[in-house]
Amino acid sequence: RWPHTSNSLPMMPPADNGTDSMTRSINVVFPTPGRPVMATRSLIPISLDSILIAMTDKGRIHLKWAGIIADETQRHPNMTVRDLHKLVVQACFGGDHLLRNPDAFVDGFAMEWDRLPNDASQETALQPIHPSGRVARIHLGPCKAMGLSHRDLSRFLLSQPFKSGHREACEWAWAMVLHSARSGEIPFSYDQLTQLRLSDEVTHHSPDYGPAAYRIVNNLGYGPTREYLCRLGILR
Repeated sequence: RWPHTSNSLPMMPPADNGTDSMTRSINVVFPTPGRPVMATRSLIPISLDSILIAMTDKGRIHLKWAGIIADETQRHPNMTVRDLHKLVVQACFGGDHLLRNPDAFVDGFAMEWDRLPNDASQETALQPIHPSGRVARIHLGPCKAMGLSHRDLSRFLLSQPFKSGHREACEWAWAMVLHSARSGEIPFSYDQLTQLRLSDEVTHHSPDYGPAAYRIVNNLGYGPTREYLCRLGILR
């Protein structure tokens, strides 16, 4: 039994992003209780990707989360439970909360960009933060060191589709993180994590986290997004 924070945790996560996953779906027929098996309810479309993840990765996906968290703790050794929560929420909901107000996004981005140092020798531009490999943080320092402008990145980030994440997917992800904590695979206390109220809200990093200059790429698996990143020289 997988540890979780809610009795309503789904048996499998929703598709990570409808752009790719919903084009590969199957219909599952559920028998109607109290009636012969021949009598069925309506066909329910379920993402084939979700089924495959649930069947083949249930025993391994928490290890992928452990690897993502290990990378994050290496970048930010003093990160706290609050920062871990933020990582999971961003992985599941993407950067939609910032993209909904383009004018404010561009203005805030430009001010932050001007304060950035050019030295990014110890940091990669893209940091995957979801086991699917699709959602990533794009770190601004390396991009500035490459010679990109804030206008280049603003246009790219605002061009991407919304992720439109699901609460159920976030609960599933948090259950995997709890499993990793209870198994001793991540440097966070299981008991401490279970006391945290899971929320959709993207909070600020903790004071001990350190510098955090990045934005979110919602779907690295989306063709136009990958092509744009290749044009910018961020992907090869």
